[in-house]
Amino acid sequence: MSFFSKSKERRPPDTEASPAPAAAVPADPGRDPLTGLLSNDALVDACRTAVEAAHGGETVGIVFFSFDGLRELNDRAGNLVTDKLVRELGRRLRDAVRENDSVGRISRDEFIVILRGLGNRLATLTLVARLRNALAEPISSGKDAYVPIVDYGMAQPPGDGTTLEALSAAAETSMLAMREQNRVVMRERAQQRVLDARAAVNAAMAHVTACEAAVRDADSALVDAKRSLTDAKAAVTAALDHAKTLGVAVDAPPGGTR
Repeated sequence: MSFFSKSKERRPPDTEASPAPAAAVPADPGRDPLTGLLSNDALVDACRTAVEAAHGGETVGIVFFSFDGLRELNDRAGNLVTDKLVRELGRRLRDAVRENDSVGRISRDEFIVILRGLGNRLATLTLVARLRNALAEPISSGKDAYVPIVDYGMAQPPGDGTTLEALSAAAETSMLAMREQNRVVMRERAQQRVLDARAAVNAAMAHVTACEAAVRDADSALVDAKRSLTDAKAAVTAALDHAKTLGVAVDAPPGGTR
């Protein structure tokens, strides 16, 4: 089953999102009402046309983009925030593709890009990387910034299939593999941040302990110094008293002894 057929089982994008202003997006059944990109049905037609062109020798590619965490953000921040983010992601894709490419949205956080007239494999990967980099830039939303977590998969005929169903399934499988890889990396980074935080806390506690020991040592040294001073003053007093009994005139030390 392709992502086009499965997307019909998901809630349609325009029922999950707040309606866009009437002046911002034309009322076109072939367009996604939130972003102005191709709708699901229009994407199917564009994909079939691209597959037919591939049968004629043209190099094409189907790229499936998904954004991990966007639905959770919608639950926390609401539709108005995520609508803004989805529109911005759609704009970035539209601006990054070439004139003969097509872009559409099939669900809340899933987009399809149809690449036409591609060059060699390196040129194709460079183009896809450019799309991914454009999407991965932070998006400001009030005082907050959302950093898109971009998962994507690409399929090209004939290596990944010769029908729309096979190509879309291959692109989705590739995207899901990248999503799992990204989640593993994120979990490892989160675990490392926890370890680093614990190490920082332990280092800070060790520093506090060392400072407390230094204070105790200083207090002990101060007590010893005061005791030595007292003993010295007592010795001076005893010496003066002894000199006095012997009739020896001795000048009192500066500052006195008491």
